[in-house]
Amino acid sequence: MLIWLNSLFLMSVAFLSFPTALLGEYRDQQLVVVLYAGCVAATRLMLSAAWWYAYDKSHPMPPSMEPGTARVFHIRALYIPLVFVLSIAISFLSAWAAVWSWVLLLIGDSLVLYVLRR
Repeated sequence: MLIWLNSLFLMSVAFLSFPTALLGEYRDQQLVVVLYAGCVAATRLMLSAAWWYAYDKSHPMPPSMEPGTARVFHIRALYIPLVFVLSIAISFLSAWAAVWSWVLLLIGDSLVLYVLRR
């Protein structure tokens, strides 16, 4: 099962070059922003599915992995696709605003790392 999940993830990564090229060419078009954000969200969900399957109690992680690492992965597994789905909704108002909403990824990662270091 993990092989299939990983294969789907890698196929979605390979496909990302197409919407990325479209975004570079037609950055102000709502349809292109929606396509890119949807593909990135789907790619992250594929990676998250593989992670959740591998992290399941029937497949224990190595003892060298810190618990904070697992928590960061679990938070990012939902946070990153959520930001891109939110940007799809924002794109109906403005394609530029949707692209700028991706800055929330940097802010969210910084907050997660700050909270885990405390």
